[in-house]
Amino acid sequence: MLFSNGPDHKKYRSLISKFLKPNELSISITGRANQLLDNLNLDVDVISNYSSILPFVVALDLLGLHQENTVRLRSSVHEFSKILEIYLSFSDLSKIESAAQYLINFFTEKVVEKQNGKDDSFMSKVIQEGKNLHSEELVS
Repeated sequence: MLFSNGPDHKKYRSLISKFLKPNELSISITGRANQLLDNLNLDVDVISNYSSILPFVVALDLLGLHQENTVRLRSSVHEFSKILEIYLSFSDLSKIESAAQYLINFFTEKVVEKQNGKDDSFMSKVIQEGKNLHSEELVS
């Protein structure tokens, strides 16, 4: 959706907006934020142990995915995000490609799981409503 234009962007946005309710999202974020804060000790790096984790755990909740996926996903997303950097070595490109392939495989597997089973997650609702979308569109 982020990199699509015109009719495709509108199609994806209207599908997602049906199920992404600001109030529900706010409650989810607040709950996860409080849970992470409760688990912190006083001598902690807030950025690495809170701020950088919160978006992932909220996204995993939203997608109906298990929290044990957090470490590998964070690592892969971090590695993949380096594609936005100006200067990249061949080693960087190789790591980015590996991270991208892991993310594609991970989300392809999760889309198939959500298509075959029903739960009340945002991801399942979007997949059920968007049954006319191709697998590649759902993964992206």
